[in-house]
This record gives sequence, C-alpha cells and structure tokens, in this order.
Amino acid sequence: VLKSLDQAWERKRALQDEHRRQNNEFYQWQQEDRKRRVIEEKQQRIQEQRERRLAIAQEQREEAEVPAFADEISGCDSLIIYLSGILPSAAGGCARSESNNQSSPATSGARDADSSTHIPAGMVAVKKTTVEESYFAGTSAAKSKKKPARKDKRVDALKHPLAVAERFLELRVDIPTTSASIAETIEKLNARRKHFVETQATATEENKRKAEEKIAKLMAELDVDEKMANGGAQ
Repeated sequence: VLKSLDQAWERKRALQDEHRRQNNEFYQWQQEDRKRRVIEEKQQRIQEQRERRLAIAQEQREEAEVPAFADEISGCDSLIIYLSGILPSAAGGCARSESNNQSSPATSGARDADSSTHIPAGMVAVKKTTVEESYFAGTSAAKSKKKPARKDKRVDALKHPLAVAERFLELRVDIPTTSASIAETIEKLNARRKHFVETQATATEENKRKAEEKIAKLMAELDVDEKMANGGAQ
C-alpha cells in the first residue's frame, strides 16, 4: 500500500512539474511576443512619421519651385483688362451726358423765344403734353420760375463686384471710385506688375532656400525621434 501511495505521489509531482514547466514556457513566449509587437508598432509609427514628413518636404519643394508673385502678376493682368474694358463706356457716358446738358438750354431757349411773342402781359406759357400746343396760366412769371436742376454727383461713380474689390485690396492698390481715376489706377497696376516681375527671380530663390531650411529641420527632428524610439525598444 505504501509503495502504491509513493508511486501515485511521484506521478502527481511529475505532472505538477510538467505543468509548471509549460506555464513558464508560455509566460516566456508571451513576454517575448509582447516585446516583439511593441517593437513592430514603434517601427511602424516611425515609418509612417517618416513618410508623412517626406511628403511634407516634397510638397514644400514643389511650392518653392513655383515662380514667386505668379498669382499677383496674374491679378494685375486681370484687373488691367477689367478696367480697360469699362474705360471706353465710362468715358462715352460722360461725353454723352455733357452733350445733353449743353444742347438742352439752347433748345428750350429757342422754343421760349418762339412762343413768347403772342403771350399777353402778366401771363405765362406752359407746355402741354401734346405736340406744338400750349395754354396760358394766370400766374405771374415770378412764381413760375423753374429751379435749376442739380447735377447728380453719382453719375460718375463706379461700382465693382466684391471679388474685384478684394483683389485690389490684396494687391494694395486703391480701388477706382470714378471713371476719371481709371487711367491712374491702370498706371498703378502696371507699376505693381513691373515690381513683381523684376523681383520674381530673387524672391523665388529665397523661397527655395527657406524651404530647404524647413526640410532640413524636419529631417533632423525625425532622426532624433527614431534614435529615441530605437533606444527605448532595446
């Protein structure tokens, strides 16, 4: 009986030892697997960060390659074309307005002189709506004097679309508010355009230099992050 008990105890102890050994092996594998996954995740994050920064660097290089002031030069051209298009109509409108103002007094004066020859004293001729007809009103000539027409100062005013006004502000050129100021504004736009063209090459090279400085800083920061990540993973 004692021998049987000893054998049973030995079998139990062997099973316990085997179970403990297997548990230790599984725990060790689990720890190593966790460490491996941590390293892989860090490497993946570093790779994704590197790809993002390389994309940013490429984008900055492409932007720096674009000639400086290209948008400003295009804006000046567009506004010059816009103002040149409305300049003839504005000038023609003013000329027609002045012509009408000059012809009106002469015409009215001729008709008054013609109709006043048969008007009794103390009576005033008033024009009717029908052609070549008039009637006499019993009012004094002093009360029938017409007030001189006021000249509308807004006739010469210019209105521009909001997008056009914003473009003037971007280029720092005064917005023309009257047709008389269009020619001067076109001269200012031409001067701004000339300035942009003359400084374009220098400004483009400066943009490239600044872009390379930013890219170098980004890559240096990335190298530091990679070294810290690799050091922590070891």
